[in-house]
Amino acid sequence: MELFYMTQFAPEVERRSGLGPEVNPPVSPVDLISRHLTDPRTSWAIGTFGAIAEFHRDADEPVALSTHGAVTARGGIRLQFDPAVRTIAWERPSAGDGWMHGIELCLPATAGAMSGRTTVTELGPDAGALQEEDREAVLFDLGIGASHCDICVRTSDAAILRTLRAAVGRCWRRNCCARFPP
Repeated sequence: MELFYMTQFAPEVERRSGLGPEVNPPVSPVDLISRHLTDPRTSWAIGTFGAIAEFHRDADEPVALSTHGAVTARGGIRLQFDPAVRTIAWERPSAGDGWMHGIELCLPATAGAMSGRTTVTELGPDAGALQEEDREAVLFDLGIGASHCDICVRTSDAAILRTLRAAVGRCWRRNCCARFPP
């Protein structure tokens, strides 16, 4: 899931000598992403029909930063870099007279393919959790069936574990197994 984030941030433009905007020199995708992980104005999102994951943080919010991630008390993000990643800049109108700017991180379908599970699947303890205290909690793939991301939930709550375990092997939405046989 970590490879397909869409970021939203202020454009990489600076003004020099009053002559108008000039685009900063190009940087590698890794440098671009690492720089924007440190910027609290940058938002991150990945998703598909039926599920979305987002990461935002406030400017005054305590954060543990690394080259490839950021963790706050509310959540975290970690990116894994693939040499095949390509960035595509975009912009679109937003509320009022403003514009929203973003970057999409894209991979060839074969390099970015995830599991594509179509049923709820228990994956076991989340050994890769960003916070050490979350690594014993159980991770479940919700079986969204998207090729570019696995949408998972992690819990150690007994009632939620019972509910998720009762759903293992089932499609999470009506008629999905007709479209995506297990």
